[in-house]
Amino acid sequence: MKKRFYIKKNPSAQGNDIEWIELSKQAFTAFLASPESKGRYFVNMGNAILEASEEAYLDWLKEKNHRDYLRKQANGITVLSISENEDAERESGESAIKDASVDMEADVLRKIDLEALRSSLASLDDESYYIIHSLFFAENPLSTREMENKLGVSHTVIVRRKNKILKKMKLGVSKSEKSQQ
Repeated sequence: MKKRFYIKKNPSAQGNDIEWIELSKQAFTAFLASPESKGRYFVNMGNAILEASEEAYLDWLKEKNHRDYLRKQANGITVLSISENEDAERESGESAIKDASVDMEADVLRKIDLEALRSSLASLDDESYYIIHSLFFAENPLSTREMENKLGVSHTVIVRRKNKILKKMKLGVSKSEKSQQ
């Protein structure tokens, strides 16, 4: 079957207002090389190449790339439908597929880290806990300037105390992580 090539008479026309011009392969190739084709998009429909909007072209390209990817991945692999062999007594294949949005390992590691952080916070004296909580964990965290005004000490003192407390917490978290391994 001979491939056909269509461009819009008016590139900005849409819907029912589109008038199509059929070109020969040579004329279409020459058109693509001309400045007039700049910013125009074309979709290969198999037996015809049609001019399309950028959005339609990008959708087509995304689907084409996906099909090409699947074809490359399928070399030597048979693809089966997960819903093809459903029994009334058994669950469908879809329910057996792992939920890709859940990363169990990351969740466990996050919980371990949170427990180590809680333990480290609990080991702080009241004043240190107040400083760290006020600077990082409060609903409306304070800036170091606000903290210096609240405690009546210099900015430098607040920064040094904060850094000392964070260093102590980091050591506590490290020890906690090592003990859990």
